[in-house]
Amino acid sequence: MEAISFKTLKILDWGPLPYGQALKRQMALVEERIAGLPPDHLVLVEHPPVVTMGRSGGLKDLRISKEALKQRGIDLYTVDRGGMATFHGPGQLVAYPIIKLQTKDLHQYLYTLLHTVATVLKGYSLEPIFKEGRPGIWVGSSKIASVGIAVRRWVAYHGIALNVNTDLQAFNVIVPCGHPGETITSMAQELGKSVDLEEVKRCFIEEFCKSFKYMDESEGNTTWPRHPDCLRRPTPYETNIDQMERSLR
Repeated sequence: MEAISFKTLKILDWGPLPYGQALKRQMALVEERIAGLPPDHLVLVEHPPVVTMGRSGGLKDLRISKEALKQRGIDLYTVDRGGMATFHGPGQLVAYPIIKLQTKDLHQYLYTLLHTVATVLKGYSLEPIFKEGRPGIWVGSSKIASVGIAVRRWVAYHGIALNVNTDLQAFNVIVPCGHPGETITSMAQELGKSVDLEEVKRCFIEEFCKSFKYMDESEGNTTWPRHPDCLRRPTPYETNIDQMERSLR
């Protein structure tokens, strides 16, 4: 059997944090990684309401004025990621992988990142859809996850946003990713109920570590993350549980 080489990943959960503060912290980690300081990082965060503009975006992608955004308590940032306008808010899982790309292939990196999220969605019995030439993930005809990355000296940063329990009305302030007719959905909308964001985080960490062949170095956990509920299936016969646990050990 071919040996698999695992890398080390430090996972940081910043919880709710304003976008500006998170951006400063993220860029500090990027500079450290560019300087050759290990390890790679996976940052998980939940932002208060904010609109971010990627390199291809501009004021034309706002449906209301900058002043109206401010009156609604929505911040606005122009950043160096790819893409146009997107919205971040409470109930959304935002993940910023800050990793040194060992294989210098941005398409493969983006593919792996998107399929990590797709696997999480499948664990909730949702069917993810990809669209040619349009980065992101859809469920049905509505977009559920947006992606925008940047790379400096082959260190990738920025990342992906998955709508879990997000207020979908908030997306009305932008033209999502430059497509006026785009509709937005969330896991809660598709499932018809609120979703445990902490469980989604655990699912995402699990799949991210698998997809990118990492070992988790988050605080108090130096082995593979415990399998979250969404990735577990009950044993068909309870009498076999002990035998199964012995086999797994």
